[in-house]
Amino acid sequence: MIALDTNVLARLVTNDDKTQAKEAANLIDSGVALFVPITVMLELEWVLRGAYHLDTAAVLRTFEHLLSIRNISFERQANI
Repeated sequence: MIALDTNVLARLVTNDDKTQAKEAANLIDSGVALFVPITVMLELEWVLRGAYHLDTAAVLRTFEHLLSIRNISFERQANI
């Protein structure tokens, strides 16, 4: 299982670096088992709001989408 960090998810969500976003998407699309620690989700929320100025609804949609990806498991997923 591969653990993802905030940078990978931020690149995927924002597509601000096309090369890194494509690499992140390819990793997720590969079907390999991925894991996201709760600290990464917390930091991702902070980055999306602070650095990218996304509103609460956009952050929630992003999290809902990430939670729907079958090969990604999240620490304390029932609490998210």
